[in-house]
Amino acid sequence: MIAFVHGPDALLVRQQVRALCAELDPDGSNTTRVDGRTIAPNQIATMVGTPAFLGMGRVLIVEDLFAGKRGGKAAD
Repeated sequence: MIAFVHGPDALLVRQQVRALCAELDPDGSNTTRVDGRTIAPNQIATMVGTPAFLGMGRVLIVEDLFAGKRGGKAAD
């Protein structure tokens, strides 16, 4: 399952992510958080493809995936 949680209200986004994590990985043993501003897409793909501990489900949270990654040149 892939869940994309995005919205203008950061508090609601954090609450929804917390709820998903509690449902999918209650003890947090198979949850990984990474910073989307600094990680490369191929690194995310590698993490997604890595099996979880003891074959359980895996939760990967990429925070700020689109922050600062807009195409084109910055306005002067």
